[in-house]
Amino acid sequence: MLLTKKDGTPTRRLPLSAVIEKMAGAGSSNYGIRLPGLLVVDIDTDTPEAHAYVERRFGASSVQVKSPKGVHHYYRFSGRRPKNVKLPGIVIDFKLGCQEHIAGPFAEREDGGQYLPLRGRLTNANALPVFEDKEPTAVAAPTAVRVSLENAERQERIPTGARNNMLCKAAIRFVSVSDTKDELLADLLQYRNIHFEEPSSVSDAEVAAVADWAFQLMLDGKVYQGRKSGVLIPRESIDKLAARGEGTALLLYSIIQADLGHKPNYEFSIVPDALKKSGKLKAGRRQIYEAIDILVDEKLIDVSFYSSIPKVPHRYRLPGGGEERGFNTYIDIPIGHKGITVYEGEVDASA
Repeated sequence: MLLTKKDGTPTRRLPLSAVIEKMAGAGSSNYGIRLPGLLVVDIDTDTPEAHAYVERRFGASSVQVKSPKGVHHYYRFSGRRPKNVKLPGIVIDFKLGCQEHIAGPFAEREDGGQYLPLRGRLTNANALPVFEDKEPTAVAAPTAVRVSLENAERQERIPTGARNNMLCKAAIRFVSVSDTKDELLADLLQYRNIHFEEPSSVSDAEVAAVADWAFQLMLDGKVYQGRKSGVLIPRESIDKLAARGEGTALLLYSIIQADLGHKPNYEFSIVPDALKKSGKLKAGRRQIYEAIDILVDEKLIDVSFYSSIPKVPHRYRLPGGGEERGFNTYIDIPIGHKGITVYEGEVDASA
């Protein structure tokens, strides 16, 4: 266990005996490992497709830990954070740096979830393999939805290892301008025929499955298209706030849904002063805090981390967003200029 400054750098290390005594006193077997100079590939879907994807793109690590949802692969690392991976049957995120940490081998959460060694031992960081991303980056998704076949010979072909990823990215891009699922499927089939090496090796059924996935995301309001995205607010939520005559709470809830409704798994904090400065909400600080309390009271947002430290805001999550990530030991949370600070990534069709 380390005592740290606000930037995550250690001040001094507590003796191991003191750490064990503190954990025993609390009846806890849960602990986290800080990751300076390290990166963990966190597989959140325990599927053959996800494991094959990691093996192909990054190479399997010599140290692996089985998590309740998947597997953690450990690597040595220095560089920029890779983008999270969200594909059908494949969800992967990345933990790295001294300000992030992850459950260590033999840790056990309060809900009984365990982290058990699967391969190798986590002893010396120098013994870990160096993280290497082997995914080709030369080929980008097309800027136009429909590409004429005359230009096919001038297009660089997408190699076998990157086809599923690129097809899903194309589907997210195409679905925002497709009126029907059949139209989306037709665009994806043409995209496959033009851009893939050996397009016949990717069946129409595989392409149709990706089209179904992307179209359902669009119907559920989970495809983010920047400020052009629709905002889904359940009628019962409006009824709850209208019955209390709380206009500020309803407006705040609308802002949260507009910024975060497409990513319900992610934590966020709400900073009244920053909201006012951005011009999104002109209510007073006390009114905004009262609106937050009302949203929590009506169970329209959940408190995922209660802060007892002055000037460090609580963290919230939209209900039904899934299992909480992280260990909630953040002590210095950046305040976003929009007034709502988010802690994860998103499926973005505007990129």
